[in-house]
Amino acid sequence: MKITKRQLRRLIRESLGDWIPGIEGENEKAERENQESVAEKHSSAFVMYKALKGAGTDDKAVRRKLEQIGQAHNIKKAMQSLVDQFDVVAKSRDDEGDLVEWLRSDGMDLEAAIVEYVTQGVIRK
Repeated sequence: MKITKRQLRRLIRESLGDWIPGIEGENEKAERENQESVAEKHSSAFVMYKALKGAGTDDKAVRRKLEQIGQAHNIKKAMQSLVDQFDVVAKSRDDEGDLVEWLRSDGMDLEAAIVEYVTQGVIRK
């Protein structure tokens, strides 16, 4: 019986995922997916959180979300909603800091200044 490389990789992941760091087994994957509710997966705040969380910021995803908010009818209200929702998502994951702090800590100072200006009318250097 022949198996494809894809099937072999899946078998290895399922078998060894619990013992090898960085490889996620089926149980861990199911648990992680359950934690991410369908509503969270589609919320702008959750997308922003995932883009900023961990090593390697997804700059394109962050900018894309900010551009979408820039197209909103009421930009200030949409941006404030994102900031508030981001706080809820971060706290639910036991993380601290607001969206502006997260952006600054990831070297996205311009984006942090935009969020701060739109929501508070203030620009910090």
